[in-house]
Amino acid sequence: MKHIFAIGIAGAAGALLRTMIGHVIRSESGFPFATWTVNMIATFLLCFIVAGVLQKFPIDQDIEEAITVGFLGSFSTFSALSIETVLLIENGLLAMAVLYVVASFVGGIGAGMLGFAMGRKWTAHDNT
Repeated sequence: MKHIFAIGIAGAAGALLRTMIGHVIRSESGFPFATWTVNMIATFLLCFIVAGVLQKFPIDQDIEEAITVGFLGSFSTFSALSIETVLLIENGLLAMAVLYVVASFVGGIGAGMLGFAMGRKWTAHDNT
């Protein structure tokens, strides 16, 4: 039960941070920069944490899942990307919808690769 509660609390924190970033990042272009930004940050952080932080500082499984599943899982969301893409298409912005999907997946893979590379480099230079 403690495990589920920790994921829920971390998830609430991730959702709140995502909402706050959504209020800060506004775009007149119609491109969903707020969702794209949080998805890139979350992807980078998840990969960096898995490849680096957790290798250097192994932690309790409950805490690990609270961070990865709870916080980062609710901080970014595939459903937001999906609905924003549908809305772009319904508003006649097909090119922007395609750009958003491509930028999200290519950017996410790039952010993930960068996170893994930096995480592994960080643990390879362990001076402790």
